[in-house]
Amino acid sequence: MKILNKLLVAATISFTTFPIAFAETTDDPQINIGVVFDGRFQEGVRSLSEFEEGFGLGETELTIFGNIDDKFRGVLTPVLEFEGGETEVDVEEAFIEAIGLAPGLNLRAGRFFSEFGYLNPVHLHEDDFADRPAVYRAYLGDHYFDNGVAVDFLAPTDQFFSVTLEVFDGEGLSAPDTPESEIDTVNVVGGSVNFGGDSGTSNSWQVGLSGLFNENGMVTTSSLGTHEEGEEENEEAEEDGHGHGAALTGDTLLGLDFVWKWAPNGNLKDRNLTLSAEYIRLDDLFDSAVGAVEGAPDNVDGWYLSAAYQFAPSWTFGLRYGEVDIYEGEVEFDEGVIEGEFDQETISELDISLAWHSSHFSTVRATYTREELDGHEGTEEENIFVLQYVMSLGAHRSHTF
Repeated sequence: MKILNKLLVAATISFTTFPIAFAETTDDPQINIGVVFDGRFQEGVRSLSEFEEGFGLGETELTIFGNIDDKFRGVLTPVLEFEGGETEVDVEEAFIEAIGLAPGLNLRAGRFFSEFGYLNPVHLHEDDFADRPAVYRAYLGDHYFDNGVAVDFLAPTDQFFSVTLEVFDGEGLSAPDTPESEIDTVNVVGGSVNFGGDSGTSNSWQVGLSGLFNENGMVTTSSLGTHEEGEEENEEAEEDGHGHGAALTGDTLLGLDFVWKWAPNGNLKDRNLTLSAEYIRLDDLFDSAVGAVEGAPDNVDGWYLSAAYQFAPSWTFGLRYGEVDIYEGEVEFDEGVIEGEFDQETISELDISLAWHSSHFSTVRATYTREELDGHEGTEEENIFVLQYVMSLGAHRSHTF
């Protein structure tokens, strides 16, 4: 029944810029089905990552999409995840969209990816590296998806300009041990602005500003006083598919991203280069009482800079560097007294990847990562090697910019 409940997620209404190739006829609606396989062999373990050493499977996606009628279309993406010898089923996407109700205006409802940042709306199998950058693993748990409603507006201008507003229930992005009595119906409100354009026939660019405002992201004294109860609530949330992998949460998450793409005369087939960068800042981690504890940071931040160069039709070389600030500590609230201590740490990582593409639908990738964890106990270093395959079978949705 848990799997069935996950599949029956709230429906969605949306007119969005979501790039899906739907059937054009409504007399005989076409249902498109596709599968993405993700497997790997890994030596070494990254910080804040779910992947362990040895042979393993990443997220295997089953995607079903198509027109519902002449006014609506839908997407369903259940995901198989393999962790600790167990197989779990989650639903990353389950939403419907409205078709052409108003020029440039779109409404989406159900479960879907937040439009925060550049990478978050992108499926993991579309990445140029084996794992998301550390700043994503720390603040978004690889990628943030949730139940809610989003409104998008694409301006009728020569330059690309879009605005998105979204609201989510946010239960899974609440700070650990948040009492159930403090969790409202709507807990996360987000917004993003993206603009960009072309520079000649070979270059294009995009800049994005994003924000997520999390009603229950802050660690408070009331959550510290209900530790056992909070643990049980978070375990139940994870079982219901609302669990988050973010290591840190706060009241406000702000992001700035930039992407530049080059291809000779706009032809991506033989050669192309993508440069991308993001800066993400997490503010208001604690209430005033917890924030007064020794070592408690007011905010943390992180960034990455990435380059992916397809130097031949079947080969892509990737290089990425990033850093992220995190913290660890133990705090107790007992009889009106808060005791504890926080220690700040910095994760820095260098990723080098080489990918071979047999076709647009199949990739074999080798990624080497050099990671350093700089904390109060000194610097720890780790070398990680991943050999990965990503294969698509059946219908395949087009990728975003």
